[in-house]
Parts: sequence; structure tokens; C-alpha cells
Amino acid sequence: MGLLELVTRAGVPGVTFLPEENERAITKKLEKLAPKSAALHCGKAIVAYFDWDFPEAKRHALRSIRIDPDYELAHTAYAFMLISWGRSVEARRQLEMARTANPWP
Repeated sequence: MGLLELVTRAGVPGVTFLPEENERAITKKLEKLAPKSAALHCGKAIVAYFDWDFPEAKRHALRSIRIDPDYELAHTAYAFMLISWGRSVEARRQLEMARTANPWP
């Protein structure tokens, strides 16, 4: 599940295809390996966002957060989406939850 976080946060050296293709491939693997995981729904949210399917992106982001309220990437990804949708106050709340879920040393 950490691979989703890795490719979402930064490009992987030596990988020549688009970053969102990495998320697509990882999300497909998660469907088989962890079908009820927060990471799967976070990946589905990211893929739906890339596909401009914002209702699905929101649905999967919220489901990921419901499955694991301490899953930092779900809060961070949803905050990014909220910012792009002009909902900065809600985005700030999500980023605060992300910070709480994964405090910096």
C-alpha cells in the first residue's frame, strides 16, 4: 500500500509513463490484494479525479477516510481535490486531519 503513496507524492525515477498511470496500475493491484482497504479507495479517488469524474473522486475519498480515519494520504488527496474545487476552508480541515494522522517528527 505504500507504493501508492510513493508514486502519488513524487515521480519514480526511470518510469516513463505518466504518473497517473502508476496510480491506475497500483489501484488495479489493490483491488486484488486489499479490496476493502482505505488505500484502494484512495487510489480510486485519485484515478477518478484524473478522469474528471469528480463525484466518484469525492465518493471514494470519503469512503477511504471512513475506512481509516488516520490514513494521511486520503486526507491529503481529498484536500487537494477540495482546493481545486474552490473549497479551501474544507481543504484546510482535511490538511489538519492529515497532519494529526501523520505528525511530522
